[in-house]
Order: sequence, then C-alpha cells, then structure tokens
Amino acid sequence: MSTPPPGVPGKWLWHQRTLERLHDELVAAHREHRTEATAPLERGGTDRVDTADDVRELDTLRAEIALEGAELAEVVAALARLRNGSYGFCEATGAPIEPERLRAVPWTRLCAAAARRVATRNLPPP
Repeated sequence: MSTPPPGVPGKWLWHQRTLERLHDELVAAHREHRTEATAPLERGGTDRVDTADDVRELDTLRAEIALEGAELAEVVAALARLRNGSYGFCEATGAPIEPERLRAVPWTRLCAAAARRVATRNLPPP
C-alpha cells in the first residue's frame, strides 16, 4: 500500500486514487469532445436529413461537454475537500457521509438523507 499524499489521511487513499482517475478520464473526454465540437460540419453533397442529423449530433455533443464540465467540477471540489480535511462530511448537516455512499459516489457532498431532501424538494445542493 502506498503512502497517501501529504495532508490526506490514509483512510481516504482509495478515494484519492479513484477521484484522480476520474479527473484524468473526464479531462481526456472533455478535451476530445471539445475538439469534435469545433470541427467544421461537412458541407456540400449533404441533404437536409444529413444536415439535421449533424446538428442533432452537435447538440448532443455540446450537452455531453456541459455535463462533463459539471462532473469535472464536482471531482475537483472533492479532491480539494480531501486536501483541506472536509472530505467525508455532509455540507448540509456536517454529519459524516456514509462509507457506502462515498464508495459509490466518491465526489458526493451530501449524506444520503440530505441528498433525498434536496431531490424531493427540487432544491439546488448547498
């Protein structure tokens, strides 16, 4: 077992590695999708159906880029919480987040109860 980075408790080593891997994967996917989104659409010889398909694909790609950006922000925030010692505590209640929840969603900021309250009330997370 390797040594945790300075300032990160050993109990969070798996989470640190997982979040760093997710970060790298999201950055790579984001970069690839942005490159695809900026590529010019093929012109000439295409009919309206082809053009509509291209536009729909571009819209889908832009939505993926936005989602990846949001996911990347959550992962970056979780890595910052690991470094500053607030990782594993619910931002809404201050209570520890359930270990099973952190394993399933290592970037989560909320315990299960707070996440349910946010979801059922259609509230933005804290």
